[in-house]
Amino acid sequence: MENNKNPFNQGKSNPPNKDSSDTVQLTAEMFFGENGHSGYLFTRSTFLVYGESLRDREVQDLAKFFSATKDGLIMGGSLTKRTDRGGKPYVHPEFYKAKARMGVKIILEHGIEGFISDYQNGYVRNLFTLEELINEARKDQNNSNA
Repeated sequence: MENNKNPFNQGKSNPPNKDSSDTVQLTAEMFFGENGHSGYLFTRSTFLVYGESLRDREVQDLAKFFSATKDGLIMGGSLTKRTDRGGKPYVHPEFYKAKARMGVKIILEHGIEGFISDYQNGYVRNLFTLEELINEARKDQNNSNA
């Protein structure tokens, strides 16, 4: 059944900046809603607050997550929302490498869930690592301190 023929899909549109044939080449700037992309509900400052709220292991998992999406790995695993002991919602996707699976815990705050969905659906091709995203997020801080 074609997408536009499914009655459940009526009234839905493609994500911003996504037509039926092109995958958005997503830069760190675009993640924050610049260069013609609507972004993922994160401002630079809210992304930094999000990162500061994570435990060390969750930061390591977030780094693995962005590296895996930059490498274009296939995502699977449990994408059922759960709540951790600290009361934070999360998912536990797995990425498939040639000889192993790599699981990560991703805390679902702000717009990270939208990014996960767009990546799964092939709407975006991630071009950045967590370190590059943090550096982009800090640009506002660096400009205000200058």
